[in-house]
Amino acid sequence: MDYENLTSIPKDLIVISFPHEIVLDPVGFNRKGGWDETDGLKLKNIKSHFEAKIIDWKETGIEQTIKENIKKQQQSKQADESRKTGQRQRRGPKL
Repeated sequence: MDYENLTSIPKDLIVISFPHEIVLDPVGFNRKGGWDETDGLKLKNIKSHFEAKIIDWKETGIEQTIKENIKKQQQSKQADESRKTGQRQRRGPKL
């Protein structure tokens, strides 16, 4: 997805949320981090099944990105129009 040019919420995509890797696989996370495999396992509620949840686009902060992109596009259009209709820049005297 091209976040720099996004101007509306995509209709054909859904947003899902799933747990962080330390919750999904605490032993693998410890291995990846270089810690002891059993480090902190007593503190975590280890589960074998997880469920991804569908969340609303409003929870992602994408609306702010869309507003910023629309504002940039409007400024770009105004700058293009002013260049087309504006006066030419004069060059300084030739020496």
